[in-house]
Amino acid sequence: MTLRRRLDAGAFPRAYRSDDEGKGRKDTWRIPVHDLVGAGFRVIGHTVAATPASRTRDLEAKVAELEREVAVWKALAVERERHLQDLRAIVRRVESQGRA
Repeated sequence: MTLRRRLDAGAFPRAYRSDDEGKGRKDTWRIPVHDLVGAGFRVIGHTVAATPASRTRDLEAKVAELEREVAVWKALAVERERHLQDLRAIVRRVESQGRA
């Protein structure tokens, strides 16, 4: 059911339907392994297992932490750019006074 929900949600971009009616199957989906891995599944032999919920929560928490850290670094970069602009303006004034 998990695979079907993810398939319906478009989690497997390279999945395709295979017409296996001759083998007693109708509308069988073929999902490339790299799509399964990219969607967070583990492939062990011929078995597909969903990533444990605890691991998913850990990864979501790490992503949130990194997003907060990126926001801090972006704010710092903006502040430093303003400071550089101020310093450049001061240098231009000093240079223009030296020419006068």
